[in-house]
Amino acid sequence: MTRVFISYRFSGEDKDKLKKTIMQVHNFIGKAGHEHYSTIFDTDQFTNENWSGKKIMEKAFKEIDSSDVVLFFVRSPKISQGMLIELGYSLANKKKIILAIKENIKDSVFRRQIEEVIEFKNMADLKNKLCGLEF
Repeated sequence: MTRVFISYRFSGEDKDKLKKTIMQVHNFIGKAGHEHYSTIFDTDQFTNENWSGKKIMEKAFKEIDSSDVVLFFVRSPKISQGMLIELGYSLANKKKIILAIKENIKDSVFRRQIEEVIEFKNMADLKNKLCGLEF
């Protein structure tokens, strides 16, 4: 079974809406028969225990290390520093990387660095593309 780490933009996002959206992505990957993880479901722990950004990133690196694939979920042209760090780490550690990006985002550092790209129009379109995905 393939394990997928999901990277996403956190800063500047509505946390409740983001959690629902990332849950959908988790469900799509789960329906394709793969394990999945993202830090979104640990945010309460991070807040309650006052985790530093460095500690959160170390947790993300550990999860990337134990994953077979890193999926970068991009639905905004805004740059995410955390995602850039995760991208650099994934590239340096030669992880299989997939970009799931809204089709209207044409200029993105992620498009320039990630060769395997899934463009999607909306979440229903992404569901169709991820549910049948073989890694």
